[in-house]
Amino acid sequence: MERVFRARLKGQLPDDTHETKVGVTLPPELLGALRSAGAQQACFVQLSGDRIGNRTVLGESTLVIGRGSACELRLDIDSVSRQHARVEHANGEHWLEDNRSTNGTYVNHVRIQRTALRDGDRIGIGKCMLKYLASGNLE
Repeated sequence: MERVFRARLKGQLPDDTHETKVGVTLPPELLGALRSAGAQQACFVQLSGDRIGNRTVLGESTLVIGRGSACELRLDIDSVSRQHARVEHANGEHWLEDNRSTNGTYVNHVRIQRTALRDGDRIGIGKCMLKYLASGNLE
């Protein structure tokens, strides 16, 4: 099993993100236990902004992303609209839809109106970057 760790060194380097890969070898019985230890739910992991590393679990109910206080995933950044985008669950997939935001919603650097999310997708909401982890992803 391999995991990628990202770190931002504040004040030491200009907004660069450095990536280091770390290989971890697990005994087969532990790896099997990890895989079967309950179904890991799909989630967003915040890769930039004031809450780096924060995980937001995605269920079957609609989740609104934005700067507004009523949003389930609140991103307190000026470049994020009050109700920027929403995530809906349909037919076993999570769908991301832009809510006519000022700065747009991006998946893997492509502006979208509505799209199904795939494991590992990077979502740009204003100046914030999120990563989508599908259910079952152990990352």
